[in-house]
Formats: sequence, C-alpha cells, structure tokens
Amino acid sequence: MVHTLKEASGLIEVKFEIYESDGYLCASGVGTSIHTWAKTWKKLMKNIQDAVELYYNMPPNTEFKLLLETRVNQGAEAAGS
Repeated sequence: MVHTLKEASGLIEVKFEIYESDGYLCASGVGTSIHTWAKTWKKLMKNIQDAVELYYNMPPNTEFKLLLETRVNQGAEAAGS
C-alpha cells in the first residue's frame, strides 16, 4: 500500500490525487481520509504536509515521501484541442 509506514527506511509514503474545484487546488489522499485545499500550490503543499502529520500523529516537519497524481479537467482539455 502506498500510504503505509515502511519499516526499513522509517518513511511514510502518501499518494494524493490533485484536482481543481471552484478555483481551489484540492488534494485527496488515495487510500486514506486525508483531504485539503488551497488557492496556491505553495499553500497546498504546506496544507498537505500539515494534514499528513496530523493523520499519522507525526511530529512537525517529519520527512515523508509524497506522490502526486493530477486529474485533467476534460472540459478544458477538449476546448484546447
């Protein structure tokens, strides 16, 4: 599973699906109930870090591996073709 603690390295890997909704960048954890949003990428990354730390009860600024997957807006994609 992507979001489980890896005993050998001590790192947690978390996969997020990133998409836009109503002018916000949204992140939903795959296989977890972690969800957050923001107006900017910088703020979204900070919100994801905070949410992961809270979900896994980790100390602040704990290192973890973040895997991002983006969802393309099909309406925008069709308009651009």
